[in-house]
Amino acid sequence: TVSLDMPQLGLDWDAAPSVHDELTGETYHWGRTNYVRLTPGRTPAHVLHVGRSTPQNGGPAAS
Repeated sequence: TVSLDMPQLGLDWDAAPSVHDELTGETYHWGRTNYVRLTPGRTPAHVLHVGRSTPQNGGPAAS
């Protein structure tokens, strides 16, 4: 399980940011806690980019 510190990312706790896996090209909508499965030979790792389009909680806007 991967837990995101939403305020640290400039997001509200109930936000559902899009998360793009740079290795597989897949995009997911995540919340505070997220299940991640690693499979040797198929998906041994994830490199994730958490996107956000508008600032929340005074955080900077980023994509």
